[in-house]
Amino acid sequence: MGAAPLAFGLYAAPLYLSRVLHVGQASLGHLLWIPPAGWETGYLVWGTIADRRHLRGAGRPGWIFATFAAAGFLIALAPMAARCEHPVMATMVLFYVQMFIAGGVVVMSLSDGMMVQRKEHSGFLAGAAISSWALVTGVLTPVLGHFFDAKRYAEGFWLVACLPVAGLVLWWVLRSAAGDRDVCVPIV
Repeated sequence: MGAAPLAFGLYAAPLYLSRVLHVGQASLGHLLWIPPAGWETGYLVWGTIADRRHLRGAGRPGWIFATFAAAGFLIALAPMAARCEHPVMATMVLFYVQMFIAGGVVVMSLSDGMMVQRKEHSGFLAGAAISSWALVTGVLTPVLGHFFDAKRYAEGFWLVACLPVAGLVLWWVLRSAAGDRDVCVPIV
């Protein structure tokens, strides 16, 4: 749920830019590299941070996940960005930041999981994480398609902004249910 904004950024950016901001097909090609660049930058930056945290022996990254969840609400500003002086630039910055944060969710949750799972389960952890992301994406995409077809863009942005919070709450609940045992609960 925390990484759901990744699929949204790839799916919604071209639709929103063309339908709301009236960006032409030729111009889309010059813009649509920006959200995936945020995703990749997030992987690299947050991967470095995760490695440094592990070297220092830092604990579970609950406060980082909470920060990601709060920062994920920035994407809900996209409808307001469409009314600013430079709407395309402002919207692309929001998509970049959204993807950067969601990339961090992926890296930090997998890194956290690798630290608490036995190494022989790392493949299963990675598979479970990407499968859960695919499931959330599969459920989310038609819902967002409905919102966008109905021109209810703000509701789509708010839904995506709330999913990382729901993932964070689920992570805390499952961790609490696990008690003192080192159980990995990826929020991807």
